[in-house]
Amino acid sequence: MKVMKVKDAADFLAANSDAVFVDVRSRQEFVAGHPEGAVNVPVAEPDEYGQMQPNRDFAAVMKALAPDSRATLVFT
Repeated sequence: MKVMKVKDAADFLAANSDAVFVDVRSRQEFVAGHPEGAVNVPVAEPDEYGQMQPNRDFAAVMKALAPDSRATLVFT
């Protein structure tokens, strides 16, 4: 894993048109605003009491969306 500055991330996405850009914040946060081109795969979501609970499907969705052969950029 590599941490990138915003400019470097934009350059990476421009150079890798097949890369997947994943926003792992909750759906509420994603809807409130997200980077252009990002897809939302929340790591956790609030339950009915507002407590964050892990997304049990996260690993399976990520594997299907971004197999090891595909460049992936994660926004947190």
